[in-house]
Amino acid sequence: KIIKNFEIKIISTPGHTQGSVCIFISNYLFTGDTLMNGEIGRTDLPGGSKKVLIESLKKISVLPKDINIYPGHGIPTNIDFELKNNQKLIKVLK
Repeated sequence: KIIKNFEIKIISTPGHTQGSVCIFISNYLFTGDTLMNGEIGRTDLPGGSKKVLIESLKKISVLPKDINIYPGHGIPTNIDFELKNNQKLIKVLK
C-alpha cells in the first residue's frame, strides 16, 4: 500500500493527567480524555488540575471549527459542535 505523507502534531494538553496529549493528524484530533462529546476530562485523579485542563481546552478551542474529534471515550464529534453544545466546555472557557 502507498501511504501519502502527512504531518503528525503532538499537542501538550495536561490537566486530566500531567502528561496528557492530543494527537493531530490532518483534520483529525485524537483527544483522549481531554475533550469528549459533551464532556471534558476529569481532574480529580492524581496529577489532575482543573486550572491546567482549562488552559489545555483553550488551546483546542481555537483550532479550526471543522476539525473532527476522536475522544478516548464516546462518539466522535467536532470542535464546532462542542463549542456550541458542550455545556462543561462552554462554562470553563468563559
